[in-house]
Amino acid sequence: MSEHSVLPRWGAWVDRHPTLVTDAAQISKTVVATVLAWWVAESVLGSAQPFLAPWTALMTVHATVRESALRAGETTLATLGGVVLAFALGVTLGVDVVSLGLAMAIGLVVARAKPLRREGVAVATTALFVLAGHDQYDTQLLVARVVDVVVGAGIGLAVNVLLLPPLRDRQAQHGVDQVRLALGHLLVGMAGELGGRWDTHRAQVWVRRTVEMDGLLDRARGQVRLAGDSASWNPRARRRAAGGAARHSLDRLREAVSHLRHLVRVLDDATYAESRWDEEFRRRWVALVDECGRRLLDPAGDHHGIPMSLDELAVSLSRSDLPTMHWPVYGSLITSLRQIAVVADDVAHDLAEREPPSGRDVIGR
Repeated sequence: MSEHSVLPRWGAWVDRHPTLVTDAAQISKTVVATVLAWWVAESVLGSAQPFLAPWTALMTVHATVRESALRAGETTLATLGGVVLAFALGVTLGVDVVSLGLAMAIGLVVARAKPLRREGVAVATTALFVLAGHDQYDTQLLVARVVDVVVGAGIGLAVNVLLLPPLRDRQAQHGVDQVRLALGHLLVGMAGELGGRWDTHRAQVWVRRTVEMDGLLDRARGQVRLAGDSASWNPRARRRAAGGAARHSLDRLREAVSHLRHLVRVLDDATYAESRWDEEFRRRWVALVDECGRRLLDPAGDHHGIPMSLDELAVSLSRSDLPTMHWPVYGSLITSLRQIAVVADDVAHDLAEREPPSGRDVIGR
């Protein structure tokens, strides 16, 4: 099989499982960093107990390059603090219950300091490891432990930066796509029910569905934020437009969910029985609800002109003998759906501008 046929399939699989692929890449890099740190400390530096190097490397590899660099500094500072604390107590008190208790108490208090708040517990855990592993303390041993810590942090950071530094734009786009598809499916489903016989109490179900979308929106917002962070300090961050498009699409979809919730509440408050609907309005408006949903489900399809069709619907009905009492409701339904249709067009435009992956640059995105 040719490379051109394999890469698109691989890229499509990555698009469907971005979180799985990114997590697998990060796990692999963490394993590489810890093993390499251990080997360097033991075989190259000749450390007698090289556990601090892989421990620090393990604590350094994080979800983004920027976070990894920040955590490397915090972990190094906290671990060095634990080493110094253990040596100070070991030299003055020896290794016993009293020194161990003091190490835990001091380490956990220091962990509350703002600069070490995320990695501060490493002060106590490192002090515990060092105290338990030695009964004799001298300057040479202290220097060796400090070197192990610095080597571990440096290797962890280097592996995360040089070996497929993580970008999270695929995860961000996947989260946005979940919101888009959920919204599209709900609109198509609503059109199917509104076009036939439906119970107005179904509007309550649709309202709950829009509320459930808030959870999807929140998760997608976190993924978009992480994608933005992952581009910072990242040598692979050549295409910032993808993250920007995802953020713009998410903001627009949040607006669409709000408009849909208003639309559904109008249907619920109006409590129209089937006989009270104007059949011309029902037929044309429901068809556009379905078309709008399909626009979200298939942005690349030929679904243009939905806002214009809604404008034409409003104009044609204004010239008919539609009862005046119906216009506040019908006008609100037309306006809300028009806003959703405009969002659908914007999201489709964002997707069209997304640059397709090359196939070689898919892991960790």
